[in-house]
Amino acid sequence: MEPHRRPKVVQAGEGMRLNVQVILFTYKARSEDTDGKYALTEGVAPPHRGAPTHIHHREDEALYILDGDFEIECGGKTFHAGPGTFALLPKNLPHRFQNLSVQPGKVLCVQSPGGVEEFFEHMSLLAKAGPPDPAKIRELTKTSGHLSLSSRR
Repeated sequence: MEPHRRPKVVQAGEGMRLNVQVILFTYKARSEDTDGKYALTEGVAPPHRGAPTHIHHREDEALYILDGDFEIECGGKTFHAGPGTFALLPKNLPHRFQNLSVQPGKVLCVQSPGGVEEFFEHMSLLAKAGPPDPAKIRELTKTSGHLSLSSRR
């Protein structure tokens, strides 16, 4: 085994927790754990909330719905996604997802290659004092190179 690669076990409720636009992401595997190949996170979206339309410029994103009733839009197509649904959202395509349920919804999310979690750490810091300033979010997206926000829904 390579000296820097070690097994990692992350129990329920453990991992790096980030609040990204009201979605609580708990990173189970970060880029540093996988030699940059991917990051794995569990996301909990409040009722009737989700990720606004955005575009990843470096990462493909995959969602696997664990709980809830989600609407996923990618590349101009809209899909219904309940538990057990898998969605692959390729980089450079605008996409969004929203929990349509009256209860929190839960997704597993893989981002490949890894590294976007550093951007989300900065986003989470912006939210610590309340709703982040949209101008600061736009500036962060411009300087990160990872993603951009779309003016669509």
